[in-house]
Amino acid sequence: MKSLLLSANSLLLADAGKTVLIGALVVFAVLVALTLIFRLFGVFGGVRKEENAAAESVPEELIAAIAGVIAADSDEVTDEVAAVIAAAVAAMSDEKTRYKVRRITPVGKSTRPVWAAAGIAQNTTPF
Repeated sequence: MKSLLLSANSLLLADAGKTVLIGALVVFAVLVALTLIFRLFGVFGGVRKEENAAAESVPEELIAAIAGVIAADSDEVTDEVAAVIAAAVAAMSDEKTRYKVRRITPVGKSTRPVWAAAGIAQNTTPF
């Protein structure tokens, strides 16, 4: 009688182990499939790297002009600073798209800490 009870318990544990193993394999397979699907969305639906490379290449003369015009201690935006910012936007845009600078807000006026804004920027970029 005792060996029959041990045999039934071992079969029950073996079935439970098989169920747990199959469940874990299914969960991980679905996670891998979802990861691949989201990567494909990033590759085919997102912004292409070639387009980003053109936008990231800013002429050195423009960077020097912006650095020379904007004063670190100044809280006001002068007409000269607005003109340099508008020129930077125009230099980075393509010929087909037109932009208009409507408002210029200094970075120091944000209520969010810089590290929090950097974290948000990092976590919201496309794949």
